[in-house]
Amino acid sequence: MNKQDVPELAKIINLACEVTGRKPLSNEAVGLYARIFKEYSIEQIRAGVQDFLTSDDGRFPLTPSAILGHIGTGHLDADMIVQMAKQPTCVTGYMARKLIGTWDLEHNAKQAMTTARSILKTGELEREVSRIKSGEMTKTERARLTELNIETPTSHRLENDND
Repeated sequence: MNKQDVPELAKIINLACEVTGRKPLSNEAVGLYARIFKEYSIEQIRAGVQDFLTSDDGRFPLTPSAILGHIGTGHLDADMIVQMAKQPTCVTGYMARKLIGTWDLEHNAKQAMTTARSILKTGELEREVSRIKSGEMTKTERARLTELNIETPTSHRLENDND
């Protein structure tokens, strides 16, 4: 998520509060949510909130940890993965782009969707995102994430740079 997504985050969270009969969040609370969700795309947050609201958990207060429990690549579909990969603003989008391939994303939509379905089904995307978020990445991956202004863990163990 980037700073431009904060108004959308406020809208999503406050609408969920309204639906569940709770008062809207203050600007300070929205800022806290934004810091907590900085590693996630706005699409992941939206999907997590929707999943939260339609689950049995929806009767409980909407807290960051409750939403985090409903965010993950398991809530994403192939179309969302392809869209995130086209404009990577988070670790999931970056890794999806890397796994799908730039050429397919730009020139072969059918193959991009097939690959997106495959990496979701096999769990490869989730494993790779977890690896990056735990700080285990190559120098090339760290440099590319930095170039894209995607925050990464500060403590890390560099693997052999063979990509």
